[in-house]
Amino acid sequence: MKSLTMKQNLEELIFKWNSLFPLDRIWRKKYNIPFGSPQHLSMDPLMIALDIKEDELFNTYVEEQSLFQETIAKARKNGDQNKFVLTSIKEGETFTQEEVDKMFDELDINDYNKDLNGEDKV
Repeated sequence: MKSLTMKQNLEELIFKWNSLFPLDRIWRKKYNIPFGSPQHLSMDPLMIALDIKEDELFNTYVEEQSLFQETIAKARKNGDQNKFVLTSIKEGETFTQEEVDKMFDELDINDYNKDLNGEDKV
């Protein structure tokens, strides 16, 4: 049986660690924290995951808002601001001003005052 050198053992440890904890590596690179440093070893894996997820969610939100604003600008440039008022980015739906007004009129604010069980929050 061939024994591994110290260098091979370290490389194996690093590869295994990064395979088991891929978010850990992303987080360390984001904050320039060395592997095995006191700051790295004191970090909570849940907080690392939350930090990375927050970045993903915020970046998606910024991209969607940017796309929405570009679409509105194009509609205004083409003189379509009365035909195109709102876009649902995920669904790709467009609504006229009349449709938006109707949705607003049919909106029941009481639906948003209920908890997850359908009970009034008040």
